[in-house]
Amino acid sequence: MGIDYCFEYIEIIKTINDNNQVSEIDPRKEALKEKTSKILINSKEEWRSVLPYIPRLMSASLDVLKQSNSNDPSFEMIMDLLRNLSICISPKRLAKYWPTDLDWLIKVTQWLEDMIESDSKPQNFSSVYTLILWLASAIHTPFALDRFVCVEEISISPRIHRIISKCADNYSLYPVLHFLCGAFFSRIDCQNMLNDFINNLLLNLNTTSCINSKLCTVRILATLMKKIPREIMLRYESEIYSQTIDAIDFDHEKLVKLSLKLIGRCALVYLKPSENVSWRYRCGKRAMKPLSILAIESKPIQSYSYLNDCHPEKMDLPNHFENMIRILLKNLANESTIVRFTVAKYLASICDRLTEDRSDQVINHVLQLCSSSDNDDNLWHGCCLTLAEIVRRGYFKAKYFPDLVEILEKAFFFEKIKGSFVCGENIRDAACYICWSLVRSYDCNLIDPFVNRLASLLINVVCFDKAINCRRAASAVIQELAGRARKFPNWIDVIQRTGFHDLNSIERTFLEIGVHFATSYAEFRPTIINHLLFNKSLHFDHSIRQLAAQAIRKISLQYSFATEQYFLSYFSKFKNLSQEDYNTRHGLILTIAFLLGSEESLQTFSTMDMIYEILFNLKTSRLVAISNSNNLIKESYLVFIKENLKLYWRDTDKRRNLYSFILTTLESNESDESIQSHTILALNEIRKLSNESDIEALIDELIDSLEKHDQFIVSTIARFLSECNLSAISVNERILIALNKFLNHWFKSELRRPETIGDVITALLKTSVHHPRLFDESKQSNVLLEDIHRNVLKCLKDHSITKKGDTGLIVRFSVLKNIDQYARLISTKKFCSITKLIAAEAASHRYKTFVLSMKKLFQIASNRSESCAITSAIKKIFNRDDIFSDDDFENKLDLFDNCIHLLDCPQIIEDLWLGFVSILADPGLEKFSNSLIDYIQANERQETILAQFAQVAQKNAKDPRLCIPFLIGANLLLTRIPTTDLIQTELASFAWNACAKTSNPKKYLLSCDIFCTLVSIGKISLAQSYLYVLLGHRLPRVRSYTAIQLYSALLALPTDEIDSQLTVITDHLKQTDWLDLETAKEERQKVRSLLHSIQ
Repeated sequence: MGIDYCFEYIEIIKTINDNNQVSEIDPRKEALKEKTSKILINSKEEWRSVLPYIPRLMSASLDVLKQSNSNDPSFEMIMDLLRNLSICISPKRLAKYWPTDLDWLIKVTQWLEDMIESDSKPQNFSSVYTLILWLASAIHTPFALDRFVCVEEISISPRIHRIISKCADNYSLYPVLHFLCGAFFSRIDCQNMLNDFINNLLLNLNTTSCINSKLCTVRILATLMKKIPREIMLRYESEIYSQTIDAIDFDHEKLVKLSLKLIGRCALVYLKPSENVSWRYRCGKRAMKPLSILAIESKPIQSYSYLNDCHPEKMDLPNHFENMIRILLKNLANESTIVRFTVAKYLASICDRLTEDRSDQVINHVLQLCSSSDNDDNLWHGCCLTLAEIVRRGYFKAKYFPDLVEILEKAFFFEKIKGSFVCGENIRDAACYICWSLVRSYDCNLIDPFVNRLASLLINVVCFDKAINCRRAASAVIQELAGRARKFPNWIDVIQRTGFHDLNSIERTFLEIGVHFATSYAEFRPTIINHLLFNKSLHFDHSIRQLAAQAIRKISLQYSFATEQYFLSYFSKFKNLSQEDYNTRHGLILTIAFLLGSEESLQTFSTMDMIYEILFNLKTSRLVAISNSNNLIKESYLVFIKENLKLYWRDTDKRRNLYSFILTTLESNESDESIQSHTILALNEIRKLSNESDIEALIDELIDSLEKHDQFIVSTIARFLSECNLSAISVNERILIALNKFLNHWFKSELRRPETIGDVITALLKTSVHHPRLFDESKQSNVLLEDIHRNVLKCLKDHSITKKGDTGLIVRFSVLKNIDQYARLISTKKFCSITKLIAAEAASHRYKTFVLSMKKLFQIASNRSESCAITSAIKKIFNRDDIFSDDDFENKLDLFDNCIHLLDCPQIIEDLWLGFVSILADPGLEKFSNSLIDYIQANERQETILAQFAQVAQKNAKDPRLCIPFLIGANLLLTRIPTTDLIQTELASFAWNACAKTSNPKKYLLSCDIFCTLVSIGKISLAQSYLYVLLGHRLPRVRSYTAIQLYSALLALPTDEIDSQLTVITDHLKQTDWLDLETAKEERQKVRSLLHSIQ
């Protein structure tokens, strides 16, 4: 575990005794210091994992401190480590691990006093911070502090008081100083200094304008109000309260929170703490036995009042006490969540101590705030938190349960658009907190009358809430409620289906879990259907409306919406469609579309005609015009047409009207992929309902749109054509011509969409194989086929790189998926050209196309009736079909071994190198490159394979995509495989051509690697002229790199006779300042002469 570095760091600190030792181990010390700091701070969220190691850490740290002084470096290092530890697990949790021996109390006080009285330094902050925490724990000794004398015969109490006074001016210490103040002044023997201290704090609070100073002061006062007995603090409460009110108006979240905390504690000072805390243990029991047995075993519980038990005496409260409560209630609507939570906690604590009547007044006021504020989300959240805290303490009377359930009904579904975001998630989560507290704190007999209402509400939240946190919170409440109450309906099935991980996907909760509860249980069905129809289907979130409409359709397949008048009440809202906003219109149309299409009882002529008149009658409806400019309405119309086109198909006028709307949508769509997919679905619905002649007429109309060359229109039509059953209709030659023209027009454009090119090439490949005369020998057909084939090759060669990445991969992937039938019908010459490009794609081993390319090579070779050298080579290497698994790395390695064997086919070696070079250049594919090199080394045709590599590299020396991979690959092959003089000469020439007149420094460096590799294998004469140029290059980086690599290459020479000459050259390379251009040009001539002498 990472915490072990802390122990290693402590061991290093133990070895530090003097400055010499510090300097010797300084690098390791600094590295470990940074690492331990990061480990502890990053473990803050998982602090429980650190707790088992704290005793050992504290013991090891104390061993170091026993042998250190406050001025030692080791002391500061240990203090810094302990401070990071306190940040990790919080100072409160670390308090019990501090040693509280009397010896440590005196020593810590002395250390702290020495540091504070000396000149403050930034590096001492961690030490002061940690020592204050330590002193706050050590001061809890049961002995009087006056007994302990430090130096100058002064007792320890005034020294600690002086420490606190001086530290109060250091605002950075306020997170820990209040611990020491609370521990010190809560002691009886130190309370004689309390009066002056509080007066100084109040004076500072009243006079200072510094926010940090106010924070420190209020934090200390709040701690004093909590730690010191209430009888003493009553003397100061009024003055503290009056000085604190002004701080609430500051626009500072932490200051407002601490001020309200202080006011809450001022109020609690007047209230006697509750002596009867039995409410904490009066929780209900889980109903794990059958109900009949529980009914016999359980005894009736009489009604009781916790408040009467805890408050037998009447309290006298000051006049400003009511004002305190009013301030707390007002800040329930504060914009800060932590402020609202603080207020809620203290209001609940005050109600805990108030008399019954006064507590009821506060609770009633909170309930009234909930019922009167429908739109203030902050107030709703604050009230819900307050109710949850009161309920958790058990002081919420059972007579208020009906009001509480009504509030829960609103809070569970609270959502509000506020500016550019949606609020309400925190309110729904707080509502779950209320319900959970209710179940945990009250007996099941009190809750049973409300279980059915709560169960229906919780089912809706757990299935249909947008936020996963709320769904999981509702799931936790369901488990508690089902376990403790005796009347939760269908609780076994509900708990099994609403587990923590079952709620991850909102699609699953809507379309599976929610639909199951609605169709299986009558207890949940009405609330689920009403919630989906009148809430979620009209939601402002587009995805929620879609999910709600789909859930309604799935429910309507098993349960009729006409039986309970659901459809009639919803249809009455649908009639006023034009008066609603766009989101509501979209949800209404979607829901009506799915209901009408799935439930036959609703498909009456009157209902259908009325819906059609509302949506499509140009004289009575403005929605058709609106849909042309609004994508939401357009999408809902397309869904309606797709779901219900069959109902209006026999009416010619309506059918034509719906069809014209689809074509209008097709031509008006710009870049919305959702509209595109729904348009395709609608066109497919028309195709299913039409006969052959109607489909051909539809395609003729679509061809006219194809000729406009709009990318999104063409993409939509191309996807539609790809999904058509083209074997049942005669493919029009105009389709092929239009698709070809589009590719010719857009392929080289920078504004093209690769997705559109992929859709068009897919449609072209699928439609071309169904053309009756395309593959005949007639002249006209051959011209068209040549044009198609040219576009197919361009798509297979598309390696476009944009800011989005390898966008050409989308195009190549589309060709590979649909090449089978086309490759079977074309001539052998065309087949070979396609096969070479597919083999190159397979050899490049791209993660998305590697397995697909190999699979297509095997399929097109197997389907080919005419045999050739390439098909024979492909069939020979594939001995089984189960190797095409893209899941297992070992299978991929085996498949790549098969791909390597394609090098045995001379016709495609050059194309294979275009792909293999990418593997040689990728360090992440080392296993695959090793397999390739091992195969070449063992191959009898090794020289031919390498010669073709050199030829291909020479051809692509200026290619911006392949130049650098070929440079890396050439160097790797020269290093790993013995080569002939001819190949070495060609590779040297390629390296020079690649870097000639280039502005890319990387090419010079990679070419330098090749030349130096040649030197290391003894080819000095071949590389020296190139190296001479690089040693005098205008870029200092290139000159320096060349000198370093040449130095290493010369040292690798195995020749023994020229050791002295090599020593002269290497010393010359090492001593020359190659960063200076003039010096480099002078010295490179000497290096060249020396290299001549050792050839």
